[in-house]
Amino acid sequence: MTNTVPEVLLERVTVAMTPNVQGAYTPAVSIGVPRVREGTPGHVYVSFARNPEAGFVPVAFTTTVKFTTRECDPATHEPLGDPTKETYPVDDCSVGPADYVAFTQVGDFKAAWEAEGSEGEVQEQFALAHTSVHEAVVDVVETLGLTPQGDSGSVKPTAAKHTANLAGTFLGDTPVLGRIMVSLEDVEGGAGATCALRIALRCSNRDISELLVGALG
Repeated sequence: MTNTVPEVLLERVTVAMTPNVQGAYTPAVSIGVPRVREGTPGHVYVSFARNPEAGFVPVAFTTTVKFTTRECDPATHEPLGDPTKETYPVDDCSVGPADYVAFTQVGDFKAAWEAEGSEGEVQEQFALAHTSVHEAVVDVVETLGLTPQGDSGSVKPTAAKHTANLAGTFLGDTPVLGRIMVSLEDVEGGAGATCALRIALRCSNRDISELLVGALG
């Protein structure tokens, strides 16, 4: 955060975060910053421990900055008077399945796909609200948290169809592979076109495949 209030000193700055799913996360560490002067940034850290029994349900955190303020002398910038306690709500932050997927590059995707086998494969089709294949691919990849392989993540702005190979590592050590195909489909009645998505994910743990595919629903 950055203090943008003229001639005001922020002190004892902390961030309070409250998950909207009870029992999913437990507060672990909170590190505040003693002082943040005007025009300078301050860094505050908050960490949570995930409860394994809660699974990987999406969680939103209500976030509030807590601090005290004191006016400063315009000439010396020294604080004056008694501090006043204040709070300031900021945008919520969220944690979803994609946040547990790490960047991964696979040398030979085809060989890796065949080696993974279909035992843990999940296939699904979705009708998307997007009217651009390019935008649809970008959003799908972001939602899954998987890494496009080679140049398969590059989509022409005017493309009517695109196929991408994806890979990632879930929670540190479980490989996930995916194939997506996004295409423009005519809307019944001639009211333009929207995108259709076909997806297949392979993972040794089928639950992970289902979790990531479910994030698109």
